Amino acid sequence: MRGPDLAEFHLKLFMYKAQYSLGSKVNKSLSAKLKDIRMSTEWSRMKIEDLFANKEMKASELVNALNKETILFQEAVANALKADQYKLLFGLKPGDTVILADPRIVKKVYGGN
Repeated sequence: MRGPDLAEFHLKLFMYKAQYSLGSKVNKSLSAKLKDIRMSTEWSRMKIEDLFANKEMKASELVNALNKETILFQEAVANALKADQYKLLFGLKPGDTVILADPRIVKKVYGGN
């Protein structure tokens, strides 16, 4: 899958997770906010991946951009939810973040590229 189909797939997965974790706390308004946040992240992720695929970005830049986007996503969700809701959804306190890629491993695999 690519493009809009992949974005929609990731959106659905995220919303299933939100419904499962938050249950009745996900009303129409909150659902719309979460969908907007996730779709924005998906479009950003795809743009970053396209830049890398087109050799317009080095592996180290890819990792940094994806990790930055991941943190922005977490911050946006934290701003949309109450602290207890965020903990239910991610198992973390707002402000505690995770990244997807370890720059040290990428450097080891790809070198300086």
